[in-house]
Formats: sequence, structure tokens, C-alpha cells
Amino acid sequence: MQADVSLAPVDLALLTLKDDNAPHILEAFYAEQPYRSRIGSGLVFSGEGYPIEIPVEQLGLGGGGGGEAADSALARSTRDEDGVRQDFPDTAFWQASLTTDADGQATVEIPLPDNLTTWRLSSKAVTPVTLVGQSSVDIVTTLPLLVRPVTPRFFTMGDEVELGAIVNNNTGVEMETAVSLEATGVVLNGPETQTVTVPANGQRLVRWPVTVGNVDGVDLTFRVEGGEYTDATKPTFSDGGDIPVYRYTGDDVVATAGQLDEAGNRVEAILLPPGVDPAQGEVAITLSPSLAAALVDSIELNNELDYSTLCAYAVTDRLLPNAALLNLAQQLPAADLDAADVAEAEAIVKSSVAQLEELVLADGGWGWCSSVDSDP
Repeated sequence: MQADVSLAPVDLALLTLKDDNAPHILEAFYAEQPYRSRIGSGLVFSGEGYPIEIPVEQLGLGGGGGGEAADSALARSTRDEDGVRQDFPDTAFWQASLTTDADGQATVEIPLPDNLTTWRLSSKAVTPVTLVGQSSVDIVTTLPLLVRPVTPRFFTMGDEVELGAIVNNNTGVEMETAVSLEATGVVLNGPETQTVTVPANGQRLVRWPVTVGNVDGVDLTFRVEGGEYTDATKPTFSDGGDIPVYRYTGDDVVATAGQLDEAGNRVEAILLPPGVDPAQGEVAITLSPSLAAALVDSIELNNELDYSTLCAYAVTDRLLPNAALLNLAQQLPAADLDAADVAEAEAIVKSSVAQLEELVLADGGWGWCSSVDSDP
């Protein structure tokens, strides 16, 4: 009997954490239903004359659907040229509809990604006369010799930790292996490659002490070679990307200013309190031809702040500093102020005046935001 079938292999680890969110297909089709009645007018809305909207077919994470989607999944699950496993999706494949032959048989090729795990392939079927059914089968993907990273999900800058890898020998003979770690963003405090003997059908844990640098992320690749077998992988939870590095710090801004009235020099000292990590701070030096010109940076910062055009006080807060800047531009030498800053101030003053004119109330005054009464 011909039937339509949907397929989806999912990592079994997910289903141990949370049950399938879809009910059994038999219950979905034939569970007892309460009586319902809904009355409404069919003339409330008519779609006549509107363009037809064709929904975009969703094919999951690049897998399933047949045709180009299947090719995409196959390409996505292929290792890179160096043989490193780094594609670890939770759902390997999904196909919404597969039509069987008259005997209820169908064949589908499912390209599995780089996860070495147990996949649960679930299928649900329905016939033209709404006979329904579902089934599942577990599929194990593994290698004779494999390496499993043991790493944290994030680092903190300056951490001194031990990264690990579990080497599994799934063969029936003892194997001498070379296990290596390629790392970017950390300093290895030991040899990159270690030689360990792994018993038949057993495993060994290998460790590397490292120090985390001042970086945004750490890139790790673990490799193992033994006999005729090899394996290479990145941490599975990072999907082949970097492990993030965080910095648990609080900002503390200290500033000093002064002026030189004549040729010479002046020493400004910044004393750092005990325990401060200088690698996480900076010293910024800005030279201006005059103290008045040094105010431009503050005005630029004020101009970047969000404000409501419906609030007279907010418009005024934006207007006054730029009006003061234009006043300085008339008093200072042209070289002291950048022409672009002056042009921006002129544009802001004009727009702010126009906004205040729109907000003026009938009595000639202004209120607060969306106010109907003037406020002294």
C-alpha cells in the first residue's frame, strides 16, 4: 500500500533530556475529540484580488528534502581536507514527505554528519485512506580509533587549566597511539604530542596544561594516530568554532587634563591600584590646541545619545551644546575646530529649532513629553 512518510534522525542524547514534542501519530489522528462549534461570518475578510503567497519550503539544517537539499547535507557532513570532524548538528536530516511504492517500500540515502553518537531515526507514515503508523530505529556511528575532547565551554583570560582528550580503542587489540593538540589562543605548558597505550576495547585520558591568553576565542583541534587508524576533531559543542574567552572585570575610568602655556614639558602620572591587570586597560592621550577645542569630544558623545523628538527638554539638551560650539567657532581660530564638527553642529541647531517650533503650545510655551500644558 502506498504511503507518505516523514523521516528525521535526531541525536539520542537530546531525547534523553526531553521527550519528543510530537504526539504518537495514531493519537494525533484518532484520539477522541470533543464536540466543537464555531460560528462566524465568511464575509469579514476576503482574499480576492490579493497576490498568492507561496510558502517557502523549510528543509531543516540544510538536510533532507531530497534533490539539492540532500546534496547540501552531504556536502555539509563531509570532513575538511585535513580530516577534522567539526560539523555536529543535533538533527542530521529531515524529510517531510517521501512516497513509497505500492508495496509500502521506499529507499532514502541519509548523509550523517561528524557526530560519533547514537542517532534515532524516526519515521511516520500515512496512507491515502488515513491508515497511520510510526517507528524508530537507533543507528550508532563510531570509528575503530577515536578521540573525544574534554574542555570547558568557555575560558576566562589568564586561566591555567588542563585540557583533556579521551582516546577510545574500539578494536580487539592493544594499540600504541600518538595524541596531539593543536591550539590557538592558549600557551601549551608541555609537549604538543603525547604517546599513550590504549588497551583493547578500552580508553585512556590524555591531559595538556595550558594558559589562556588575552584573546577573544580559543581554537582547538585534537588528533590521534595509531596503527592504520586516525581521527581528528574539534570540541563538539562549539560546532567547529572557537571557545569564547571572557573577562570578568569592572570598568574604572580615570582622567586628567592640563595645559602647556609655554614651551617645555609636563609629567602626568597615573598610579594603578594593587591587583589591577594592565593588559586589560589602556592609556589614551589626546592633544588639543586649546581647552575649548577639547570640549568637542564631549559634544560629539552627547550627539550620539538617543533622544525623543517629542520631549522639549530632550531637544533642548541636544540644542544647547551645539549652539555653544558654534559660538566657540566664531571666537577661536579656524584651525582649532574641525570644519566637519562645525557643519554637524549647524545642522543639529537648525533641526532642533525646527523641532521646538513644532512642539510649542497654544500659549507660546512648552511642556514636558506629550504635555498639553506649558511648564515654567
